[in-house]
Amino acid sequence: MKILRFLPRNWEAKVTAIQEAKVLKTLSLDELIGNLQTYELRRNSQQQEDTKKDRGLALKIMEENSSDLDEEDMVMLARKFKKFFKKTKAGTRQK
Repeated sequence: MKILRFLPRNWEAKVTAIQEAKVLKTLSLDELIGNLQTYELRRNSQQQEDTKKDRGLALKIMEENSSDLDEEDMVMLARKFKKFFKKTKAGTRQK
């Protein structure tokens, strides 16, 4: 019980699970420490996987000889973007 009391707050879920699932009087110290070490290893590996997943997304550039958009479409797209940008810029000023 003393060991479980001094674990950090982020271990609270594991402490509760141990208290509910096991009879602490019959749980040996070696079993408790092994259980906590296993939990710590799992947590560390999950954190490493999460950091790997959080890395930025790289976009691939495709080179093509023929473009899907011709010059007229590009000009129209640029004009629409300018109008949209002006509207959103004016809307943020009013707020």
